[in-house]
Amino acid sequence: MSRVELKSKDAISGKEGRAYLVINGRRHLLFCAKKIKIDFEKQKAEIKTIGRRVTGHKATGFSLKGDMTILQPEDTFTEMAIDYIRTGQDMYFELLIENDDPTSEAGNKQTIVRDCNLDNATLAMLDADADSLEQEVSFTCEDIDIIKKYKKLSYGN
Repeated sequence: MSRVELKSKDAISGKEGRAYLVINGRRHLLFCAKKIKIDFEKQKAEIKTIGRRVTGHKATGFSLKGDMTILQPEDTFTEMAIDYIRTGQDMYFELLIENDDPTSEAGNKQTIVRDCNLDNATLAMLDADADSLEQEVSFTCEDIDIIKKYKKLSYGN
């Protein structure tokens, strides 16, 4: 039986790609993004039955949450927060995330995250110890799709 292993060159670099912020149908390159992560968390109910010692679990829903680290001078999220403070009108956005490592045979992957809603934003900052100013932003989202998948790698025998 032959062993198939991932070739090192085909591991996807976390630095290669782009992220776009989509607001009101307009797409903006998030050139100041340092890190973006979208998490899926399943919600479960405990199921207990007579005659069974183990507590079972049944999925009842899920949540999608995102976190990103952005470098200044990205002000979009600060502006969203200030608009909410001033008007009370909430703003939703989409993220288009592209993983695109040109050295990998896997090609690229595109993920769209929809109905994102800001949880927090830093409105102003100074830091004497920082080489660069970074802002942590968290948000919830309600939908996600992979619109382009990586190629299936086949190394043969």
